[in-house]
Amino acid sequence: MYPQLEQIHEGGGSLRAVNGVFWHSENESELPVFVALSLVFEEGEVLVAVEEDDSLFIGDEKMLRTDPATRSVALSAMAPWNGAIGLPLLWSWTLTNQQGYVDGLQLEFAANVESPSVLIQLLAVAGEIKVRQIPPSFMATIY
Repeated sequence: MYPQLEQIHEGGGSLRAVNGVFWHSENESELPVFVALSLVFEEGEVLVAVEEDDSLFIGDEKMLRTDPATRSVALSAMAPWNGAIGLPLLWSWTLTNQQGYVDGLQLEFAANVESPSVLIQLLAVAGEIKVRQIPPSFMATIY
């Protein structure tokens, strides 16, 4: 397990804030690219960033390369993060593709295993982070 995630699991507390880092091209007609995500907990922070080889880097904010073409945006009030704010990170999984690259991270936020949860996937795709939410009804539909 990644040390930063391990620390959060061992006592990071609830998710307090989520910030996205977007790279902006000099060409104003191009859309910003979502390149990093900072998850801020009561007792710690985890950075998830896309690498040049489309794998995910999982570490801390100190390791983020600063680039004048990037801007940070608060995402806490936006879906799916707004449903996870105030909840601890209950489970996390790294996702490895068929070529052996860690290119995804799955996070489950919940008070405990009996309570409703928010399940989010972060995927590195074509040089940017894609965010997916797994609906809570998914598991109920397969039984």
